[in-house]
Amino acid sequence: MISPKLHLIFLALITAAICSCGNNEHINSKLSHADTILNKYPDSSLTIIKSINPTEIIGAATKAKYSLLYSQILDKNYIDISSDSIISYAVKYYSKRGTSIQKAKTYYYLGRIYSNAKDVETSIKMLSEAELYAKQTTDYYLCGLIHNTLANIYFSQGSFNEAIAMYKQSGNYFGKTGNLCKKANALAYIGKAYYLKGDDSSSITFYNKAKEIYINKSDTTKILLINSAIADIQDVNKAAQTLTDGYNMYNNNLIPERDYPLWAKIYMRQHNYKQAEKCALYSINKKFATDRIKIGLYAILRDIELYNKNYLKAYKYSKQYSKYLISAFNKEKDQRIQEIMEKYNKEKLQVSYIALEKEHKYQKIIYGLVISLMLLIGSFIIIKLIAKRKNMQEKFKRELAESHIYVESLHNNFSRLENKYKALNLEIDTNDEKSATFLKLFEQRLTLMKEIMETAYISEGNPTHFYNKFKEYISDNAKTEDAFGDLQYVVNKKYFGIIDYLKNNYPALTKTDLDFCSMLCFGFSSNAVRLIYGHTNMASVFTKRKKLRDKLNLQTNIQIDTYIKNLKKELQKNNTF
Repeated sequence: MISPKLHLIFLALITAAICSCGNNEHINSKLSHADTILNKYPDSSLTIIKSINPTEIIGAATKAKYSLLYSQILDKNYIDISSDSIISYAVKYYSKRGTSIQKAKTYYYLGRIYSNAKDVETSIKMLSEAELYAKQTTDYYLCGLIHNTLANIYFSQGSFNEAIAMYKQSGNYFGKTGNLCKKANALAYIGKAYYLKGDDSSSITFYNKAKEIYINKSDTTKILLINSAIADIQDVNKAAQTLTDGYNMYNNNLIPERDYPLWAKIYMRQHNYKQAEKCALYSINKKFATDRIKIGLYAILRDIELYNKNYLKAYKYSKQYSKYLISAFNKEKDQRIQEIMEKYNKEKLQVSYIALEKEHKYQKIIYGLVISLMLLIGSFIIIKLIAKRKNMQEKFKRELAESHIYVESLHNNFSRLENKYKALNLEIDTNDEKSATFLKLFEQRLTLMKEIMETAYISEGNPTHFYNKFKEYISDNAKTEDAFGDLQYVVNKKYFGIIDYLKNNYPALTKTDLDFCSMLCFGFSSNAVRLIYGHTNMASVFTKRKKLRDKLNLQTNIQIDTYIKNLKKELQKNNTF
């Protein structure tokens, strides 16, 4: 017979369990409601999730749901965080047992957090993981967000070719969802990227594609902004006409305040100095006049006074021009220093955390062994075997997805690589033994690429066979990565000693760096170089470009491709003389 005391304890435990289950159901209900209204009422979602006490949440699945949803809600409310403390539980849980959509979302928001923390390399890795899982789903909106975020990162780093490719993909995904505003935004950024690359024709083409969507949406503000961007590229008469037509059609024939600096620039080119001065003086103290805009305006005012021979005024404007120019430079320098310090402090903190975590882990292991050594060993072996098998399956899926992406990219670029090979056959002196060897190796590499594409087609429905063949292909590529040993010789000979120049002026450049520069001399894109060398990870090419930029001491507004192109011209000119 159970004693009254034990009976009371038993009843208390049952009551506590029932209460906790009921409380967890209430929390799940709140989370589901916050998720449902997130897109329409993000501020209300934030209020709901803030009302939940995380210490009252029971169950790993509910904790992970709360962790991921909280990160989504903060992002949707434009609250940028640079710490992974909120999302870490979701990462830990979903990386092992989540669905493709849960993994894609988790890695996407983790990538956003690293981007806020200015950790570009880790952000790209996390977003690439998100991309792999998102492509296994039909959530095209999420796919669009992932590619758009990657594009923004590449754009901010000056990698415009990669940014354009990502913006195009994000625009396609947003188009599939019917979100034409986001598609138009992606098209506008493609236009801006082409402008910064110096391709004015392509820039105007994509700006007009974005403008067409905004016209259909009757978004006059965006139409006028696009018109301003196009006018900034066009010659002076076309620019004036584009702006005037836009004002007549969409703004009651009124000039928006933000366009006055642009008109100052147009009038200056037309030698209408009076109107240029009027527009510049009107703009100089307005809220929209950033430091960069003021630099341009003071330059215009200075040149007008020099033309009018008012040298004292010109001197005053020159001082203002120099002041804002130095200020802009110092801000950029301070920002770079801050980014470096943040990265250093983060790495230092991470080292301390890992050391502390290891110490805590060892204490737990020892304590567990004391309690039940045999039980722990048995459980450990079983868990390890299950985890190992699951990890192998996950690795297989991930690497299979990467290999399919690689082959898809190969399909899209193979004809261009073949055309490049044919062009090089005509350009390079094939009587030269080393040049002939290089072309032969390039032809062999193209043959291998064709074989792996054929294998992908033949192995459809048999992923294991394709995976094994692809691993052999990548392994062979890695072994023969130094096969293009004559590449530098061929490029050096063809382009007036460019490799010797780079070696002499940039002694920090490695053989890999010089090979990469050689490929750029021949006009290969970063993606083409990746395909030729068999690298499946886009982030590796980005990292290589970033390190190479640092070694060449390039300014942020100069691309590696442009630098190589200009260097070739300069060396050719010197060689001619």
